[in-house]
Amino acid sequence: HGEIGGDHRRDDDGAPDAGAVERQPGVSGPLALTVTTLEDELDWGGSDADVALMGGAGDLSLREALFLAELDPATADAIGFAPGLGGGVVRLTRGTLEIRGAVSIDGDVDGDGRADVVVSGDAAGDDAIRTDLLGLAITDLDGAAYGTRDDNVRVFLIEGGDADVEIARLAITGGAATTGGGVRLDEGALDLTGAILAGNEASVDGGGGLENANGGLTVDASLFASNRAGGSGGGLLGTGGPSSFTRISHSTFVANEAGRDGGAVFVGNEDARLVSSTVFGNEGRFSGGVFADGAASLEFVLRSSVVAGNVDVLGRATDVRLSRTDVNAFTRVDSVAIGNLVGSGEDVFGRVLVPDGVEGNIAGTVAAPVDAGLGPLADHGGPTPTLLPEATSRTIDAGAGITPLPATDARGAAR
Repeated sequence: HGEIGGDHRRDDDGAPDAGAVERQPGVSGPLALTVTTLEDELDWGGSDADVALMGGAGDLSLREALFLAELDPATADAIGFAPGLGGGVVRLTRGTLEIRGAVSIDGDVDGDGRADVVVSGDAAGDDAIRTDLLGLAITDLDGAAYGTRDDNVRVFLIEGGDADVEIARLAITGGAATTGGGVRLDEGALDLTGAILAGNEASVDGGGGLENANGGLTVDASLFASNRAGGSGGGLLGTGGPSSFTRISHSTFVANEAGRDGGAVFVGNEDARLVSSTVFGNEGRFSGGVFADGAASLEFVLRSSVVAGNVDVLGRATDVRLSRTDVNAFTRVDSVAIGNLVGSGEDVFGRVLVPDGVEGNIAGTVAAPVDAGLGPLADHGGPTPTLLPEATSRTIDAGAGITPLPATDARGAAR
């Protein structure tokens, strides 16, 4: 072809293209790739890779699909899973899946709007496993001895300016790293929709389920359950900076643990929003629920959410904690709490962060927290398990402050 450098192949018609560059097979715009094996394999790693070189359409792994998608990182490719893989587990025996381009991954194989595929960082398959409410195999951190975690790796690392990633209806479990156990967003954008992050661990720092280190993170209708961090943010840690943001809506955080602050969520030095979400039954050494920390430029918005039943290591109600250089409560224009039910609206020092009866908020105290009146985590329909208000729950009709009001809840049911 007169090409220099690399291992290039002529396209299928056998004739050379005119001009300086030969168009390679399999780079004809956005790809629609179907994963057909649960094995973690990469049969070909060259720049001329295509489906055929990966073993054919009947033997395409998730790692191979991501490799093909990144051959043109600026093009938004779509990855799905074959119906026969429903209920299966992709175990990452070759290390973390790294994404640097534009791609979407959808783990719903049967069109019911739910995760059907699990991606696990437990390479050896020796973690203790529990079957979740959707029948998926999830790592049980309480049942897994630390010695069996040596083979576990972080599941996804997203980095690079071209990274524009959507992960939908996929279960992420068994991830382990010093920080960002399940997913780490180093740079770029990540949208999580209908995803389940459960049984992931950040052993030293924060973000057991997910860490947003410096990107744009949007989470909707997702579940963070039973993740653990040695530092802060047992479920989610967001500490990117002025250009970073974390936006959470219609999502549930339950039974996450942190060795420091924010058993469920810790955000700092970035804009953050928690809207129409439930944070319940999480634990942290100093604060169990949501912790917002950062410079005076930080915007933290808490709206129409339930943050209750979260405790510190002493069992005290520690649902919301706000650490700022110049303010101890939601009194600034850029930090607002509207229409929430917060178990304790004050911190353990007696500072009132979310005042009861103001802006439609219902809030108790450390000594007398409000009972949210929620049932257990269960399958109530929708993409993930959720916590349904009981008939006498004070959360009923308590949401306010969103214009326009959302038409549906996390399950897709009418508001």
